[in-house]
Amino acid sequence: MKLSKTAWLILIIGIFIIIIASFGVTFLQQVNHRDQLREDLALAKNRLDNIILDQFYLQQEELTAQISQTEVDLDTARYSLSQPVDSIITNETLLDIAESCRVEVVEIKIATPSTAELAGIECTITPFITKVNGDLLQIIDFITRLNSDQVTSVISSVDILVAQAYTDTLSSATIRQLVYFYKDN
Repeated sequence: MKLSKTAWLILIIGIFIIIIASFGVTFLQQVNHRDQLREDLALAKNRLDNIILDQFYLQQEELTAQISQTEVDLDTARYSLSQPVDSIITNETLLDIAESCRVEVVEIKIATPSTAELAGIECTITPFITKVNGDLLQIIDFITRLNSDQVTSVISSVDILVAQAYTDTLSSATIRQLVYFYKDN
């Protein structure tokens, strides 16, 4: 079967149109695929930026908290190293009274001193918090002696926890006192 020139022309044009249409479809698919990849890349970059920033913000908050705690620890250490000789003597007196009353000193906390006037004399006031364990009568004796033997202090409050009868636990007390020291100008 012999094709005429017109048939050949139509056949060639048809094949050419099919090739152009195939190239067009392929090109549009590539453009759509490229646009999708760009969107995915932008989304991935955005997520990566957020993840990295969130990690840095969390790390910054943790480090800031550590710095704050370290500063508090440093201030506490400075304060404990700079305790006046008078407060050391007060601690020794307190421990001597505790020993003679047969109570166990569990903890002594010394708070930051402040300055005040007492009878027209400028003094340093150092708050002490002492926790002791022992028999109830021994604790009461300790508190009484602490109040009478330390003439430059005032007991501001006492919290006593009385042990249950027929148990092996001891009574305990938390004593808050203010110790006055002469402030040498």
